[in-house]
Amino acid sequence: MVRRELKERVTAVLRDKGLDADETLRRMREMNVVMEGPPILQVLLPDCNVGHVLSFCCPGWGKGAFSQFLLSAGYSVEEEDDQTVELPDDGSQDCHTGCQHVTTLRNGDGCTVTVNESVSMSPLVPIFFAETTASINYVSADGVACLYPEMTLYKMALTNYARAFLDEDRQAGMTTYIANGFRIVDTCENTHNHPPIHHLDSLEEELPVNCQQKPRRINGPDALMVPFTKGGFVPVRPFVRWRLGYNWRLENGALRNRDVIISVESEGGSFIEYNHVQPRFNLEDALYGHLDVHFDEW
Repeated sequence: MVRRELKERVTAVLRDKGLDADETLRRMREMNVVMEGPPILQVLLPDCNVGHVLSFCCPGWGKGAFSQFLLSAGYSVEEEDDQTVELPDDGSQDCHTGCQHVTTLRNGDGCTVTVNESVSMSPLVPIFFAETTASINYVSADGVACLYPEMTLYKMALTNYARAFLDEDRQAGMTTYIANGFRIVDTCENTHNHPPIHHLDSLEEELPVNCQQKPRRINGPDALMVPFTKGGFVPVRPFVRWRLGYNWRLENGALRNRDVIISVESEGGSFIEYNHVQPRFNLEDALYGHLDVHFDEW
């Protein structure tokens, strides 16, 4: 019953965008594409209406073919946003949004969708830059994933301090969640204590699940994965590990930001790390370098 109900909700989301659900999910499977955005939260919590922007996240190799599918379904390109353009006060190594390129498309009925090209071979990377954990959910071709279910399903969420976004923009984005009954926790220090920052790695397993500083993995026990059919596999490959962005207080009382960190499984079982010191747009050479993630930098 749960699987069928969730599939019907996903079908309704796609139908509202003028898309055939079965064909869209088939194309998503072929091109390793996932859906994210406010409509996916509404799949999990039908009474929540925090927005209508539906995004399809894809690896670079799947972007062209999936965009062509949307064009054949009646959409046309409205705007192209090259996320690789360096800003004067930014620089290519300062911060990124998880996307290389964002395309906005619109159909004749006024429906819009976006196609987010990931900086990684994993389509999931852009999802982890959402302003709050309430938005860190996705729909794959095989099911629905809620990555912070212990909070999201009870209308509680952590702020995600991704360095790419201004605090005022992040706070403005919270207003719709609060209006829908969400309790937003700016810092998890308001709910529990932390060990000293230099001891976090050794005490990682002791951190509670509702902690901004706790690394998670897509195939970990904390995520809720509901396949549309029995035996379906929802954790999208390549597997991803991540840690939210957060502010931590120094001994002098000042706050220091730690950006979102994501690492993606590569060949050989090693992980490639995507963070603010990783050049955003020169990752090709690293893809097959079998780089190990350095958890002491988390």
